[in-house]
Parts: sequence; C-alpha cells; structure tokens
Amino acid sequence: MAKVSVVMPVYNGERFLEEAISSVLNQTLSDFEFVIVDDGSTDSTPAILEQFRQLDPRIQVHRQDNQGQAPAQNLGLSLATNCYVAMMDADDRMLPNRLERQLRFFTDNPGCSLICSYSYLIDAKGKRIGKSQNEVDVAAGIRELDPSRFLEIVHPSVMMKKEDILKLGGYNGNLTTLEDRDLWGRVVTNGMLIKCQPEFLFEYRLHGKSRTMINIFEPNIMGRFISLNILRRLKGQRDLSLQEVQNLLDSRPFLTKCLEERKVFATRLYKNATRMYAEKDMVLFALFFGAAMALRPLDTAKRALGRVHTNLGAAAIAQPRRDNENSSSREG
Repeated sequence: MAKVSVVMPVYNGERFLEEAISSVLNQTLSDFEFVIVDDGSTDSTPAILEQFRQLDPRIQVHRQDNQGQAPAQNLGLSLATNCYVAMMDADDRMLPNRLERQLRFFTDNPGCSLICSYSYLIDAKGKRIGKSQNEVDVAAGIRELDPSRFLEIVHPSVMMKKEDILKLGGYNGNLTTLEDRDLWGRVVTNGMLIKCQPEFLFEYRLHGKSRTMINIFEPNIMGRFISLNILRRLKGQRDLSLQEVQNLLDSRPFLTKCLEERKVFATRLYKNATRMYAEKDMVLFALFFGAAMALRPLDTAKRALGRVHTNLGAAAIAQPRRDNENSSSREG
C-alpha cells in the first residue's frame, strides 16, 4: 500500500511542467499517488495535465478557480490519502531516488513531523549552477532564539506527516507570500520537529518568473511579521497583528530604520542578481549586482565569493553526471 502522496500546485506552468511531472513519475519508488492542483491556469497547463493523466493512473488532477498558492497547497493536502506528503513545484525536478530516500529518513527519524533535503540549484535550461545546503537545527534555534536556524528550507524539497500539518491548519491561506516560512515557524513553536536530510535529492530552478523572484520595491512587512511572531512565540509572548508589527517598525529611530532598510534592499538586489545570472541576462545581472555592491559592498562581496565557491563545487559534482547522461543519449 502506498505511503506517500506527491502534491503539486500549478498556475500557468507550461514552460517547465513536463519536466517536473516526468521527474515525479520516474521515481525509483513507484507506489505513490500524484495530486496536482491546477489553480485556474489560462495557458496550456490544463492540456498538458490531461495528457499525463491519461497516461498514468497515479495522477489525479483537480482544477479550481485561481485562489493563490496557499489555498492550492491546502486543497492538495486535503485530497492526499497517504500519511506522508511530498511537496513539489511545477518548475523544479526531483532526483530519481527522492521519495525512496525521504521515506527511509522518516523511518530512521520517527519523531519528525517534517523533513527537507539538500538541493541543487538549476537555471532555466536545467544546468546545475549551485547548491543549497542550509542546515536545520531546531534545538539551536529555540535555544538561541534564532528562527533562521529552521526557516531556510527549500519548500518543494519537503516531505511532511499529513496528520501533523493538518493539526496546525495547513498553510495560512490569508498569506499571499512566505506561507511556507509561516508554516515552518508554527511547526516548531507547536513542539514539532524538523530535520534536514543531508542528501541532494532535488533540483530547484532559479529563473526570472519563479515565485522566488524578489520584487525589490515590495514592502518587507510580511517577512518581518512572520519572523517577529515566531520569535515572540519562542519567548512565550502573544502574536502581534500585522498592524501592530507595522506600528512597531514605524516607531524605530530614523537612523536605525535607514540602516535596516538598506540591508533589506541590498539583499533583495543580490538575490535578483543571482536569478538574472541563472537566466544569463548579464545586463540585469550587472545592474542588480552593482546596486547591491553600492549599498553594502562588504556583505555583497562575501556572499558573491561564497557563491563562486559553491558553484565550483557543484560543477565538479555535476560533470560526471553529465558525462554519464551523454553516454546514454539521455539529458536530465
């Protein structure tokens, strides 16, 4: 009997959808159900989904009017019939042994409610350009009152215990962004455990139209709202409303506000620069990177040097795999 359901929301995902679905269907673990929620797509997504649904009985397609990511994820969770749910995005790729290895990790770590894995970063063409190896240490995050110890997770690399997540109400449907970070925070502050499996089981795509593309001019109130309330819960304090957080931020001294906003703005510029590099848009890359350097030269240079080191390591790891694929006339 299947133990795992794969849940994938999609909205106008025609560009990478076939790659994403194929990576799920080609898992070494074949006994699973694949729940896809089409969140009101207006491109060729419905036709692509129908083609795959007719070819593979493991696929279930459910269509709803466009409501956003969190409602689509919650619908997928509610429709999943198995105790473990692996999340998936329509522009990424699972490595072939992801489901098998993550189920084994849950068996070895029965106290976990949610796990994630290391991920390769890929560009729009599917080429590996870096790695994500963020460590998750819930105990240290609680001890040090540092939510970043358990919030830096590649969302579609996550597998969760459905029962535990539903006890928390699933994803917060009132949030239009960062609903994943909000969920990780509620998992931890409700006494549940998150662990990161130290294996590369996922390929996370960076491209200009991905949900992770940062609007540099968008207010950062939601991120601060989520992080501040996680911190307050760790201290045994009540959550603040969005307006209360806004009032708190507005009351900061002018100089403090300027310094903090400069850091946030520079970080967004740098993240967009990495995405433009992945898209090979060197003009926008130079624009974003140059602006980040102008605002915070030391921090930006350190991050860039770290990225260069990571990319070299990823290239060294990826090269044998590309050679093997070429020898079998198969491209990943």
